[in-house]
Amino acid sequence: MSPAAGERRRPGSSDAMKLKSMTGFGRGEAKLDGLLVEVEVSAVNRRQLDVRVALPRGAAVLESRLVEEVRKSVRRGAVSLSVRVAAPPGGQAVRVQGDVAAEYVRKLKQLGHRLGVDPSVSMGVLVTLPGVLTGESAADDPEKLWPAVRRAAGVALRELSAMRTREGSALGADMSRRLKRLGRIRARIAALAGNTALKSREALVERLERAKLAIPADDPSLMREVALLADRSDISEEVVRLASHMDQMAAALADGGAVGRTLDFVCQEMFREINTIGSKSGDIAVTRRVIEFKALLETVREQVQNLE
Repeated sequence: MSPAAGERRRPGSSDAMKLKSMTGFGRGEAKLDGLLVEVEVSAVNRRQLDVRVALPRGAAVLESRLVEEVRKSVRRGAVSLSVRVAAPPGGQAVRVQGDVAAEYVRKLKQLGHRLGVDPSVSMGVLVTLPGVLTGESAADDPEKLWPAVRRAAGVALRELSAMRTREGSALGADMSRRLKRLGRIRARIAALAGNTALKSREALVERLERAKLAIPADDPSLMREVALLADRSDISEEVVRLASHMDQMAAALADGGAVGRTLDFVCQEMFREINTIGSKSGDIAVTRRVIEFKALLETVREQVQNLE
């Protein structure tokens, strides 16, 4: 079974062979011309990759670039990335807009003459008027701001990746332990499967005796019915396929990488096989093992939902 589309490992990636969870958090900082750029990124479970970016006003043009940076290290999950830009006191260059100030003076003088009041304007009042003094920094230019945003995002994404890798390693170890337990249950089911034909015959004969129907054990009709029952209740193929699926899951966990979708599909196939075993076998001992297997497999599937 081949991995789902979009899950092939990216050549050259140092984390390509590591299991990763889909949850994590990272934070990064970078400085530029007195500005402090802070980036925070968090991720939670989702079947597909969904990236949401929050940027300061005027920097929306950087959104697509940040989404691409996220895509380089994240394959699945809902990722939220936020950017904050802070300028310390005195961190901005102040520019005096002389044309704006002159226009204020002209308009105020005209108003003063019309109203018959003193048209003089003090400098203290003039500099407080909107647009006379403006701050100028890299924050006002997304292109100048981008290098710092990219550096901070890189730090945040590396932290996110490290956390997701640690959690992925723990998830892989836990699932491997559960898979071994599933293997022991499957082995017990396989051992019981050999008695299917005999138990089917015994059950049929018992029903005939309760109905007080005296049919010889070598009666052709009885033998045909026993053969049909044995064929319908034969679970050997399902037991073999179940073992194959379990081997595939073990191999995927050992290989690592973005195997979440593949393992999710393998779990579905394992549920299909164990359900068929439960419906075909009339052996109460097998039924008990099937229930035990399904309960444990459900916990494995829950863990798989957390893997990238």
